[in-house]
Amino acid sequence: MTLLQAAFAHGGLQRTSYACPGKLFTAHETLFAGVSGQLSEAARQAVMEQIFRLLHPQATKNGAENRCDD
Repeated sequence: MTLLQAAFAHGGLQRTSYACPGKLFTAHETLFAGVSGQLSEAARQAVMEQIFRLLHPQATKNGAENRCDD
């Protein structure tokens, strides 16, 4: 799921980025330098809907968009 600057209520990222509801990433807390931004409520809801579609595929006719298949 593409995250453009408009997807952020506050702050943001320096380039187009992606939320990957179908992928789980782990990182040690020391790798995080700080908070870059906060998603808008609409973007947060869109990510949550994608997660729901992954967990309940019968609930939707279209599969969840997953840009992270690369």
